[in-house]
Amino acid sequence: MLHKKPLTMAVSAAVGAAFAMGMAPVNAQDEQLVEEVVVTGSRIQRANLVSSSPVTQLDAEQLRFTGLTRVEDALAAIPAISLDQSSGQAIEAVGTATLQLRNLGSQRTLVLMNGRRLPAGSPNSASNAADINLIPGQLIERVEVLTGGASSTYGADAVAGVVNFIMIDDFEGIKLDVQAGQFRADNDGGLVAGAAERAGQPFATGTATDGDQYDMTMIMGGNFDNGRGNATAFLTYRDIEGVTQAARDTSACPVRSSGECLGSGTNQSGSWIIGGTNYRTEGNEFLEGRGPGFNFAAPSFFQRPDRRTTMGTFAHYDINENVEAYTELMFMDTKSDTQFGPSGVFFRTFDDLNCDNPLLSAQQLGVAGCTSPDDRFSATLGRRNVEGGPRKGALRHTTYRGVFGLRGDINDSWRYDVSYQYAEVNMTNRNTNYVDLIRVEEALNAVVNDDGTIGCESGNSECVPYNVYQTGGVTDEATAYFSQVVYENGRTTQEVLMGYVQGSLGDYGIASPFAESGIEIVAGAEYREESLTYGLSDNAARGDAGGFGVPVPVDGRYDVNEIYFEASVPVIEDAPLVQALVLDLGFRYSDYSTGNTTDTYKIAASWDINDDIKVRGSYQRAVRAPNIVDLFEPDSAGLFAMDRDPCNKANPGDNLSLSGYTFEQCARSGVSRAIWDQGGPEDSPAAQYNSTGGGSTELEPEEADTYTLGAIWQPSFIEGLQLSVDYYEIEITGAIQGIQEETTLLQCIETGDAAFCDQVNRGQLDTLWLGQASPTNGINAASTNIGFLLVEGVDVEINYNFDIGDMGTVNIANIAGFVLAYDQEEYPGAGVVGCEGTYGGACQIPTPDLKNRFQATWATPWNVNANIIWRHVAGSTQEFTDVPNDIDDFNYFDISATWAVTDTATLRFGINNVLDEDPPFVYQGVTARENGNTYPGIYDPLGQYWFLGGTIQF
Repeated sequence: MLHKKPLTMAVSAAVGAAFAMGMAPVNAQDEQLVEEVVVTGSRIQRANLVSSSPVTQLDAEQLRFTGLTRVEDALAAIPAISLDQSSGQAIEAVGTATLQLRNLGSQRTLVLMNGRRLPAGSPNSASNAADINLIPGQLIERVEVLTGGASSTYGADAVAGVVNFIMIDDFEGIKLDVQAGQFRADNDGGLVAGAAERAGQPFATGTATDGDQYDMTMIMGGNFDNGRGNATAFLTYRDIEGVTQAARDTSACPVRSSGECLGSGTNQSGSWIIGGTNYRTEGNEFLEGRGPGFNFAAPSFFQRPDRRTTMGTFAHYDINENVEAYTELMFMDTKSDTQFGPSGVFFRTFDDLNCDNPLLSAQQLGVAGCTSPDDRFSATLGRRNVEGGPRKGALRHTTYRGVFGLRGDINDSWRYDVSYQYAEVNMTNRNTNYVDLIRVEEALNAVVNDDGTIGCESGNSECVPYNVYQTGGVTDEATAYFSQVVYENGRTTQEVLMGYVQGSLGDYGIASPFAESGIEIVAGAEYREESLTYGLSDNAARGDAGGFGVPVPVDGRYDVNEIYFEASVPVIEDAPLVQALVLDLGFRYSDYSTGNTTDTYKIAASWDINDDIKVRGSYQRAVRAPNIVDLFEPDSAGLFAMDRDPCNKANPGDNLSLSGYTFEQCARSGVSRAIWDQGGPEDSPAAQYNSTGGGSTELEPEEADTYTLGAIWQPSFIEGLQLSVDYYEIEITGAIQGIQEETTLLQCIETGDAAFCDQVNRGQLDTLWLGQASPTNGINAASTNIGFLLVEGVDVEINYNFDIGDMGTVNIANIAGFVLAYDQEEYPGAGVVGCEGTYGGACQIPTPDLKNRFQATWATPWNVNANIIWRHVAGSTQEFTDVPNDIDDFNYFDISATWAVTDTATLRFGINNVLDEDPPFVYQGVTARENGNTYPGIYDPLGQYWFLGGTIQF
């Protein structure tokens, strides 16, 4: 493979240099260097506070006090982080856990383990994000979160920043850890419960205790060969029970801006469109008008059941004084179940129904226009298969990851690190309780057999008539006949070969004339190959599975050759007002097999004025080339949220739509005169409309300019206090993203621009929701390179350790994130929209203008550590809607404690969301990632959570 040759030669040269340049012993200065922290964002070893880029850190103890078994949930309290895929997703779930920085999308957040990238978590994900499920929580030593571009150090995905998990790799002894937890919530009524009561829908009352969580970890490790090596092995198991939305009064039914329960037009009674008129099945008649909407929310999960097993080992061994071999071997198997409203026939048109069907009453035959038993008629049917139960998916991801490397000192001045890593994620999904539309069509045509029984017109003896013509007429046998299973499978692979050397040029006298310390440099090369395959069973590919999108099988790959360079240049040292001024430089050149080449670079500086005050700043050009998902994401059908079709009219006599549009404007989007005169396209009862989208091999890299400026204050007169303030700005041009479907529709109506109108495809009765989404029924939202994003904010961190006499010590850690601006422009000329402190419309999920995490820990003299965490999320204003629904400020309080019972045994207990705060109410389907009338990735959706755990270590 030609692309490998440059890198292979570079890595070989680095390895050869390790041995050719001698086996000099490690001196004391080098030993001190190895002990220093390699800060996320650079491969040059240094002390943490000298970093020229802002890095937020949580250590193992801080994470343990949260009691959360899902690592992503514990990190969500960090102001810079919000969750993308989380356990609170139902119909949008792909079975992974992903996070994003600055609300810029998980595809722009690079997740690392020990400074090395993790693989794409799933082949059916909408991003290339790593699955946080792979991270064994008890093995985490600390988590470092870097703001701003780090593409020059790590590659394309680090536009918004980096989340780096530093793992324990030198454990000695045996550690057993077990924890159990459970949710508790008071269902005491409210807006949603009131709406459910008025609609005759069931809703939860009283106190709920559910969502049990169990987590077990075993770690074994030890040194060997007189301390020259260490091997740390681990095994974890997690079991989490599911919670449905029916178990909470806040999610009893989907509620939209009307304040009433809404439901799907694909309902339980059966909705028909015959001759352009809506009918419903009632008794054995077709009556005009739709039946009551179906409550699709109640059976959906608010917390998905989850079973996860991880195992692996971290090991390193000093072959000699100059060569250390190391490895990371990891395996994960995770199973996550999805569940949501039953499948059905989603307004499919059947053009050849028989009029001699004995299941049709005389009244129904009249509505169908049947005048003779030999006649045929056409009808569109929407009916929920409630008899078959909810749709279910058994999502399984199996991940293998291996890292093998050599590192060490070439001589007193040079060190090296060469490694190879391979990762593979295999995905399977068994989707059950779907409807075979081919068999449904066969089963709708019933006849009287020669023996007087009722069978199918096809003559198939296995076919059971589908009696949707009578209330309660559907039999279990009919449901079993057309029930089907849909299978998905896929794989992502990642292969990385990299090597770099770090040199201390000061040993050769290369240094600034104003500094004693010399220049440190890193030079390296990297080859990375990524692949993605995705397939599905034939029934889904044909579009014959009712209620299942129609993704296209994919098989794609790309590779990239990269070279990079870093330098840390001490410019001035020990001068008046300049204790140290260090300049950091970085550059990376990337050559992609897709034909793209990119240059990324950084210029950063840190200025130590004295022991108390440090100033830092950076400018970075971060370039994100299209990742494997951007390029090869399956073209698939889905749904998007919209309060109403802007071309719907209040009544047929109006000349304008409810939104004020004329017929001439709505005709641009495909509305016919006949439908307009009847009242315009009908609104979706569930406020969900059809959408299609996918990746593209024509995408170009997106570019981002990142600026940071900050200061660190460690006053010598207040021992233990540390304060940092950092400003950041991230501006992305040519962003890879799709235009929001509602934006496309409105621009088509208002301007008639073919670029928008060509993406709007109205289906039956000129609606955008009747029938399953397809390229000819819905709005295309495929990814393009036209977006603009700008995020600006300030992070403030305070850490303070102090003694309280004989009562022990207290540690206070506070992280506050202020969002000053979140601007976006969906396409050139659209106009910039400010999304800070808002949500909805083009802004999508909330971007609170303030998030704060306060943690205080009291280490008592009685072997007990007490802890309190305060989580604050500022309110958000809903924009782009006629009936706004604003979100108030939210405050959560978590308490916990650990007790060292003996030298080897520790107990811990805690309660999160002590006050049992209900999640904020938002309209159902208002944007993506909404579930259960709220945002589970931002707020606590299930109420109070308690946990009890214990650790034995010896």
